[in-house]
Amino acid sequence: MTQGTLALFGGALLLRLVLIAYGAVQDAYMTVKYTDVDYDVYTDAAREMAAGNSPFDRTTYRYTPVL
Repeated sequence: MTQGTLALFGGALLLRLVLIAYGAVQDAYMTVKYTDVDYDVYTDAAREMAAGNSPFDRTTYRYTPVL
């Protein structure tokens, strides 16, 4: 790789890490969350599926299978 490519990838990695850190701080301390509620819904559904269950069997699941 060239020096410019390495600098570009390094900058992109640094920017991504800064945004992740900012999102964690904003989610923890501010009223308006950085992370969208869909992330929580899909993460919860993924945990259910990893446990061998269906997220649609839960009464608290917020999305229909039609979506």
